[in-house]
Amino acid sequence: MNARFNSLVINNPKSALAVMFLAIVLACIGFKNFWLSTSFKINFDKTNPLLIAMNEQEDTFSKNDNMVVLVIAKDGNIFNRQALQAIDELTDLGWKSPFASRVDSLTNFNSVESDNDNIVVEPVLDNPSTKTDEQLAKGKQAILNSPELKGYLVSNNGRSSIVLMTFQLPENPVGEIKQISDHVHHIVDQVAPKYPQVEFHVTGTVEASMSFTDAMLKDMALLLPIGYGLMIASLTLLLRSFWATVITLSLVSVVSVLVMGVKCWFDGAITAVNMFAPTMIMTIAIADCVHVLTGFLLHYREGLSKKEAMLTSLTESRKAVFLTSITTAVGFASLNFHESPTYRELGNLVVFGIGVAWFLVYALLPALVMVLPIKAGKPQNGAKQFMTAWANWVIKYPKQILAVMAIVSITIIAVGMPRNELNEMFTTYLDDTFEFKRSNTKLNEELGGIHRLLYTLDSGKENGIYEPAYLQRLDAFATWYRQQHGVSNVYTYTDVMKRLNRAMHNNDPQAYTLPDSVELAAQYALVHEMSLSEGQELTNMVSMDKRKTMLTVIVSETDSKALLALNKSAEDWLAKNATPEMKTKGVGLDLIFSNMAMTNIPSMVYGTFLCIVIVSLMLGVALKSWRLGTISLFVNSLPVAIALGLWGFINGRIDIGVAAVGTLSFGIVVDDTIHFMTHYQKFKQAGMQTVDAIREVFVSSGLAMITTTVALIGGFGILSFSHYSANANMGFLTAICMLLAILFDLLALPAWLVWRDTKNDTIKQ
Repeated sequence: MNARFNSLVINNPKSALAVMFLAIVLACIGFKNFWLSTSFKINFDKTNPLLIAMNEQEDTFSKNDNMVVLVIAKDGNIFNRQALQAIDELTDLGWKSPFASRVDSLTNFNSVESDNDNIVVEPVLDNPSTKTDEQLAKGKQAILNSPELKGYLVSNNGRSSIVLMTFQLPENPVGEIKQISDHVHHIVDQVAPKYPQVEFHVTGTVEASMSFTDAMLKDMALLLPIGYGLMIASLTLLLRSFWATVITLSLVSVVSVLVMGVKCWFDGAITAVNMFAPTMIMTIAIADCVHVLTGFLLHYREGLSKKEAMLTSLTESRKAVFLTSITTAVGFASLNFHESPTYRELGNLVVFGIGVAWFLVYALLPALVMVLPIKAGKPQNGAKQFMTAWANWVIKYPKQILAVMAIVSITIIAVGMPRNELNEMFTTYLDDTFEFKRSNTKLNEELGGIHRLLYTLDSGKENGIYEPAYLQRLDAFATWYRQQHGVSNVYTYTDVMKRLNRAMHNNDPQAYTLPDSVELAAQYALVHEMSLSEGQELTNMVSMDKRKTMLTVIVSETDSKALLALNKSAEDWLAKNATPEMKTKGVGLDLIFSNMAMTNIPSMVYGTFLCIVIVSLMLGVALKSWRLGTISLFVNSLPVAIALGLWGFINGRIDIGVAAVGTLSFGIVVDDTIHFMTHYQKFKQAGMQTVDAIREVFVSSGLAMITTTVALIGGFGILSFSHYSANANMGFLTAICMLLAILFDLLALPAWLVWRDTKNDTIKQ
């Protein structure tokens, strides 16, 4: 923005405010399209091969949207009459749930027996209240004789079981998720008081989506107001001007409204990630406002008129504000290298917000200053004395400061960095305040696994699943999987076939084998299907054309690396032992998240590297000194590296949020360096010696740098209290970066300049 535009705004403030008001109204209309998106699929590109495979799998078989009610018998026996009655009631009521397509439980599990040459398929534990003790014992034995159920519907120790409700949700469910969750919780609340000896826990993918919605609403209701309050407190304390605080908050609020309003015009979906874009935009926009207002107040106190002080401050800060806006935008634009579309959208929203903020600093801020009764106030002599003392201390001990910071930095990076480990499990995104998380923990403890790997195995032709060779390979794959560490259950079609064959041989345990002919397998399957009640069909594991089956693997609590390694071993086994048609890729939400995390690391490393290179080149050109640009590179790279080293001691888990910290932090932390270096260069060009120039920078810009950093730490730090761990980790680590950055800018940077530049000075004693 040039001086002519600044003068136009300063001389016509009411007109500028009127135009801004109209823009705000138009933007606010976009909020009519606002809606909360909680689908896990939004985290992946539509072109993601694993997502495509999962969608194809859901088109072939039943969908995997589910609610799980974990039922635990307090006496340790889930087969007691009371526990079974509770399960039976939940099963019946589960069928009445909206969008329910299937309910699986102990009380509707079908035992398979033979009657002459016929197969009799019937539930053995239904209506437990009417069963004799002998019948209950027989039903228990039938279930325990079905290996596919142990670790799936019933725990190995017979202490707990699940009621698994499957739903057919629309493509973009919104209200449907709440409707289902509310219903299931209602029926659990209805059943639970009747059975005090039974413990109930609710989880599942639908419950996960609902929990994420609750987390988003809680975060918006609590964290956003707290973040705003922290901004008010920090600005009031450090600016010491009521109206300067009002102006700053007004501007950043307008920026946030404009950005999100425009976003909702085109796409009203608000996710757990982009919901914090307003906070980030406001926090970043504060920096430009503070630097301009600090300069304005300084000149206003020196005796210039309000117009002259405002115009002078805008002119003096133009270069620094432009550079900081560009470099911060580059940092957030680098999030486009992120594997998750949600983080790419976050980056682009903030980039747009930075552009809007830069424009409004020249278009709105001067107008507000002219209209509002802001006063110059008294000089902050205490702050001036403090900054001068700080500068003198740095000037006195430059080598010692650099040595200590170098030793500490190298130690933290060398020891802490290797402690970080990749771990991307969506089940860990919420904290223990949510029932979903607590129930998942219980489910893992009781049944030994919550993570699912799914494999679609193609026979190559219609009705091909009855071929003995296909069934044998499928069974061999299942057998191999059951032998792997951490696998609690494998659920496959061959288990059904073995049960049918055993039943047709008078339940002879030796007959728990696969049928040896196509005709026999097809006959078993036909009779079995005709005997099943509605909703008990095998559509969850067999395709309609009998060409494909789905094998489900349940894995105990693990990390991304182990899950990916397990799936890689499985795919290698198929490549070596299966036919070309049977070769397939494992799918499942856990696997997609884990794979994304693994591929995201090199993407973000490249994005961070590119960001550093671009910003360094820009600084070199802007400062007209490659030496100063190189110094700035190290000063801003080290805080990010140290923060990641500290993260190894604090947490050590690298998720999609932490992976984004490098790029976005570098773009932000460089801002204070730019302000320091541009002012330092100005004072040096005016003829000041190094130590005098550094003192002047501390006095004129030091307080503004501290103020903006406090605001940044508060704005990002508040995210650390988010219920969504990816946001919490990103916010906390970014806040650490901000703190380290200001220490480097006000310790290492001036110490280096004193050490190197004084050699060219004629120091006055």
